[in-house]
Amino acid sequence: MTGLHEISTELLEEAGDWFLRVRSRKADSELHAAWLHWIEADPAHREAFAAVQTIWDAVGQVDPPPWPRPEELAGLAAIDASVPPAPRNTQRRFHANRRRLGSWALAAGLATCFIALLVARVDLTEWLTGGAQRIATARGEQQSAVLSDGSRIELGGLTGVEVQFSSERRLVIADEGEVFYRIEHDPSRPFVVQAGPVSVKAIGTAFSVRREAGTVSVVVTEGVVEVNTLSQKGAATTGSVSRVQAGERIRFDHGQLQAAPQAVHTDHDVVWRRGRLRFEEEPLRVVVASLNRYTTRPIVLGDPSLQELRFTGTVFDDSVEDWLMGVQVIFKVTVDDSHPDRVVIQARR
Repeated sequence: MTGLHEISTELLEEAGDWFLRVRSRKADSELHAAWLHWIEADPAHREAFAAVQTIWDAVGQVDPPPWPRPEELAGLAAIDASVPPAPRNTQRRFHANRRRLGSWALAAGLATCFIALLVARVDLTEWLTGGAQRIATARGEQQSAVLSDGSRIELGGLTGVEVQFSSERRLVIADEGEVFYRIEHDPSRPFVVQAGPVSVKAIGTAFSVRREAGTVSVVVTEGVVEVNTLSQKGAATTGSVSRVQAGERIRFDHGQLQAAPQAVHTDHDVVWRRGRLRFEEEPLRVVVASLNRYTTRPIVLGDPSLQELRFTGTVFDDSVEDWLMGVQVIFKVTVDDSHPDRVVIQARR
């Protein structure tokens, strides 16, 4: 990485602005796309962004030295009062004065972050509580996002995640739904996805996690992940770690993790990213839960005996009605669509 002294102040300021914006809870896919375009436009941009990340992590890990004496603060206030206020001028004045007060450089670094937060109008409470970021999609919507570390995620319909990054680890808490992850390599900060009772740990890889109807399915397309089951308090349980490699899938269902991963065609299992939902020996309850993330009227299994029927096949997310017609041929069921707010699948008598 380029030395910090070799990066211009202006570029560091620009990288710092991007750093704060992409970590904000208000960041959306449009902002992430713009940030990624900026990162890829010039290698110096990536170097500057990494430098800002390093500075932030260092400030967060080291106890700052004492703040300057009152007379020093008074001197800074007098200097600031003599210059017309403007966001960039404010940052430049702060950087210049910080160089004069090397004894409290780390504290000044923290203050720089707070000033930039005010300039960018980012919620300060969010940063004080860990900088959690919420990303979610509506029913039938798919969305891509770039995280602050450069990792990319793709969310299926009616899916939500909360991103909690720190200097020690990268944590994503997944709600119901399906997410594809392409992880930026960083051995010093493991990337962990917590999907209900399952924890998926990766360093640099690509995988998909689907959580719905009491099940969690993990499909690895590149690299290796470690899958753990969690206790009710969120701690990994002993003896439940499974390594899943590229081309394999592992499932958690009925309170248990599969004893061993199964080989799968990964291009089939992540076709939902192209508007198709692929199922292989999936319980009907899981199939229905997946389809409900794309339908305008929820589908309901009217008979508990139907929940464990196994379905294999592909459903287009915009042709759920065709599947409802076909399912009456595959299984001994009928479909009642007379209800305005739901579609009911009943056992055929």
